[in-house]
Amino acid sequence: MNAKLNPADRLVFEASATEADKYPDNGNASREIAVSSLTEQQTTAQLDVIVTENRGRYSGNTAKWRFVFQIEK
Repeated sequence: MNAKLNPADRLVFEASATEADKYPDNGNASREIAVSSLTEQQTTAQLDVIVTENRGRYSGNTAKWRFVFQIEK
């Protein structure tokens, strides 16, 4: 996606993960970044989504999904 942004703008990143199961478990995460805070060194935004098993013998186990967004100035 390409967008023209002003330094006062903010980027909102959202990610979700859903388990492929009879009773799917879900996880969500979001992060907001000010455009003015981006530097040449900060070119990615990372979100960790945790999905927790809520049924059956594996109830309570978790899986972590990491989403990395590439940002170019």
